[in-house]
Amino acid sequence: MNLGDFSIDAAFRARITGTFGEAGTDWLNALHAIVEACVCEWNLAIGPAYHNPSYQLVFRATGRSAERYALKLGVPRDELRDEAAALGLWSGRGAVRLVASDPDRGALLLERVEPGTQLTEVSMVDDDRATLIWALAFRRLVKAGDCAIAAVDAPPIVISSLARWGDAFDRYLHAHPDSGPLDRSTVLRAQTVYRRLDESTKTSRVLHGDLHHHNILLASTSPEDWLVIDPKGVSGDPAFEVGAFLRNPWEAFRPTVNGTALTRRRIDIIVESTGLDRQRFIDWAWAGTVLSAVWCVEDDWPASASHAWPMQVAGWIAEAM
Repeated sequence: MNLGDFSIDAAFRARITGTFGEAGTDWLNALHAIVEACVCEWNLAIGPAYHNPSYQLVFRATGRSAERYALKLGVPRDELRDEAAALGLWSGRGAVRLVASDPDRGALLLERVEPGTQLTEVSMVDDDRATLIWALAFRRLVKAGDCAIAAVDAPPIVISSLARWGDAFDRYLHAHPDSGPLDRSTVLRAQTVYRRLDESTKTSRVLHGDLHHHNILLASTSPEDWLVIDPKGVSGDPAFEVGAFLRNPWEAFRPTVNGTALTRRRIDIIVESTGLDRQRFIDWAWAGTVLSAVWCVEDDWPASASHAWPMQVAGWIAEAM
């Protein structure tokens, strides 16, 4: 592909500039130069980009010896550095393999996951099976983290923490001292539960932080060969991971589906498959889902009501206890 062939659609451009401001504009203006630099540095041939980008562009790429890669580009920031750190720690065990990274350019070179079927597609046909696959992916990441920690020459990992993520509760309560889009008493209770869980965590691990159906892809025709992508990279209690799974994918919660019953069924399967403490991960899932609503308010309020969905799911989680 000629580097001049790819273009940025208006929706993606608006999302980047609206989220990152001047830094986003600078990155968009430099994007062709960044791609050229990656091509030269890593000896790549660039193919078409994947459709429907969110906050990063991902191009199919080929190496000098026909290796199949994915070149992921985003506005340089701590989130991409944390992602690279997590992927480097896991070393391809349960997660997509990080081949190279250039944090200053916001560039990650990754192995390409093919066929790349999302776990979402399984959930729409057989949610129990999708839940079991998620549990397997979760266990593999925990094991990969344990192996990395046990390595004698393991380098220190410096990434964000769940405690830092929880600061969003303080920001919300400060910004909405009297009233707001979320029930204040619910936010206060979620903050208390979240802090209690974080402070009582005995063993912190490097977590994905957004371990849901869209971030688990089929890597081959083997029923167990599913790899995770797009980690946030955050340290904390592994039980935190369950929340993102329970609130996804929204397509699974069709009007004919009882949300509480589906949530309880998933919880039962996860307890049996992972050995996690039921009440602890339910508490994490509930508090983390309210936190997700808080983030939605930070990102979108008052232009959007995107916070309504996580609050709905938080209600189902509470009822499923």
